[in-house]
Amino acid sequence: MCYNGIGSQVEGRSADVGPEISSIEYSDKVVVKSSDGQSWTGDKVIVTLPLAVLKNGTVQFTPPLPQNKVTAIHLLGVGYMEKVVLQFKERFRSEKSSPSVVFGRVETEFSRRGLSGVFHDLSKENVIKS
Repeated sequence: MCYNGIGSQVEGRSADVGPEISSIEYSDKVVVKSSDGQSWTGDKVIVTLPLAVLKNGTVQFTPPLPQNKVTAIHLLGVGYMEKVVLQFKERFRSEKSSPSVVFGRVETEFSRRGLSGVFHDLSKENVIKS
């Protein structure tokens, strides 16, 4: 868990972007190895691999990721995301609402997930955004 935001976890630490990562070994320490032979050791690592890389197994995890995480990775999808912004002539939400009220509905039936939206009420502009 990242308490107080991710910034508190990375403050004063370096971030490397460049070499392709080939493996991540994690137990007491974390060892990250690149395809060009470099390696980094630390107490923790924040992994921000693209979903396609996680799905195709390009990066070898030791020990292997738990099966529930592997299943979740393979069930995740990417696709188009549409935003809808509606502006109204008059305000229809209470003035007492917080500046950005979130409301909506989440489908419980798996096959219908993604069919309903969550709206952000941008009250000052009489706008809702989904």
